[in-house]
Amino acid sequence: KVGESITLAATSKVVSLKATEPDTSYGVLVVPNWGTTVHVTAKTTTTFTANFGTGAPASATLDWSVFREE
Repeated sequence: KVGESITLAATSKVVSLKATEPDTSYGVLVVPNWGTTVHVTAKTTTTFTANFGTGAPASATLDWSVFREE
């Protein structure tokens, strides 16, 4: 998804997947629109949590994609 909104000063975001995954063995590519580190935790079949090293600025957004290795 492109342009997921992030709350001002947030250091994490629970992201809902577009479709339910069969298990949690998927990868996630996360790209915030501000300079920060990011890591993913708490993957479920319907959500994951993106964690940011720097709180989100005004108008922060997040692009993300789920993938599976074949």
